[in-house]
Amino acid sequence: MTHDWIVHELEELAQYARSNHMAALASLLIEARTMAMLEIANLPDAGASADTADKPFATPRTGHRCAPS
Repeated sequence: MTHDWIVHELEELAQYARSNHMAALASLLIEARTMAMLEIANLPDAGASADTADKPFATPRTGHRCAPS
């Protein structure tokens, strides 16, 4: 995927935060990484119809359905 670098960078930042005793920041970065993975997974394919971006998706933590912004 073309966006995999985002997930990798967020993981590295979380590791840096953990190793420097910034637990709250590390936790938020892990959440951001999870959200990035979810968003990337829900990106419409190049060949997909234009209306696929408007479909709601379930969040991994809660299962609540979210409409894309």
